[in-house]
Amino acid sequence: MEENLVLSKKDIERLIAAHDGDMALLYLYRLCLGPDQEQAAGDLFMTAAQVQAASEKLARAGLSAPSASAASGSAQRQSSSAQSEPQNRRIRPDDTLPEYSSGEISEHADGDARFRFLVDEAQHLKGKALSSADLRTLFGIYDYLALPAEVITMLLHFCTECYQERHGAESFPSFRLIQKEAFRWADRGITSLELAEEYISGYRARRTKQFEVAEMLQLEKRDLTDTESKYIGSWIAMGFPAETIKIAYDRTVTNTGKLSWPYLNKILLNWQEKGIVTPEDVQEKDSPHGAAKRSGSKNSTPASPRKKPSIEDLKKEISGKRNNS
Repeated sequence: MEENLVLSKKDIERLIAAHDGDMALLYLYRLCLGPDQEQAAGDLFMTAAQVQAASEKLARAGLSAPSASAASGSAQRQSSSAQSEPQNRRIRPDDTLPEYSSGEISEHADGDARFRFLVDEAQHLKGKALSSADLRTLFGIYDYLALPAEVITMLLHFCTECYQERHGAESFPSFRLIQKEAFRWADRGITSLELAEEYISGYRARRTKQFEVAEMLQLEKRDLTDTESKYIGSWIAMGFPAETIKIAYDRTVTNTGKLSWPYLNKILLNWQEKGIVTPEDVQEKDSPHGAAKRSGSKNSTPASPRKKPSIEDLKKEISGKRNNS
């Protein structure tokens, strides 16, 4: 009896966005007959290299090894344990791209409208023609990471915008830097315009807060080091506003005579443990005035107000003193 196969709309959209026929064909093959790549190469009239490349793209797109079913009623060709590859598996842990020949890149540059568009867009942003190394990197992002062309376009603009903030409006980031960011997007599963916009929006919000803190620390005139960025990023992630960090900064300089990042970080970690987040929290829970106020409210009892004596009381007191004398 034949068995119906069901593909989710999300998976279909990912396959379409990947614009790769071998990748889609291998996905359908695995869905029907299992993940045996050697068998797939023979049945699909593909080379082992083609199957491996398509398999890596499926892994990058989070479409690794769908549940195999025997549509023809035959037994599955692979055990279930071999079918459960982790999704979004990193094929190259060092964030490197495969080596491509000039012929492969030229073929796509001539016959693939999407890739030609990416080349034109990158050259427009850079202001000049891409080098052969640039083309290999751009093609690797497009082919190996299997990011949709429209997402790569946003990636290029995002990297350019961030780089120009630091180095001027006429500058352009290296493709090595773009490659690192592309791997970051692929690892996060940013495969649609909506997800890319969400990521960029979140980055800009964090960046604005980082600038506020850097300005408060009097560091706005230079680029932050990686360590400084990590410190500030962690404080922002803890929920501290710039005003609270400024109080911790003042205490750090007062006690150490300088900006000591570990000392400042220790203050904020201590406040986080105590639930101190806002300047008002600091005033209430970790200032000398607040401590005295809390101590006084716990340990002392207000004295009863002294009763003001009346005129008659004073006369009696004076008369009594005269009689005694």
